Amino acid sequence: MTAVAAHAPGDARAGTVASLLAARLAAEGLDWIVPDWPAPADVGALSTTRSGGPGAAAGMNLGLASTLRPGPDATEAVWRNRQRLDAFLPSPPVWLDQVHGAGVAVLDAASAAAPPPVADAAVTRERGIVCAVLTADCLPVLFADRRGA
Repeated sequence: MTAVAAHAPGDARAGTVASLLAARLAAEGLDWIVPDWPAPADVGALSTTRSGGPGAAAGMNLGLASTLRPGPDATEAVWRNRQRLDAFLPSPPVWLDQVHGAGVAVLDAASAAAPPPVADAAVTRERGIVCAVLTADCLPVLFADRRGA
């Protein structure tokens, strides 16, 4: 499961944006979770589930971590799954090299082009940056300033 949070370009219709995203996901047959919460208009959230992977042969497993699928097809499958997720986000997420530690990455525009930071949490103050964290049996937690700043 992946939790993503976007500090997106401002849109005063946050509830509408979340509703539209939830409708797009439902139309695709995805059970991904769009929280109904009083977040600022320019902060959005989405949590994937296992569903949404490429085809029945893969068990519809939306593996997003390169370590989930050993073998020569791992990189291709993860790349396709990440592209599918990207289609629902305002920009591609900044992935982390997660190590089960206490590190927090501070993300900015340069982070998208850099190697994944070694961290298990991410924060940004910049609009258009999508923070992502991979979870399995962990609970993703998202904090947002009431002003979206």
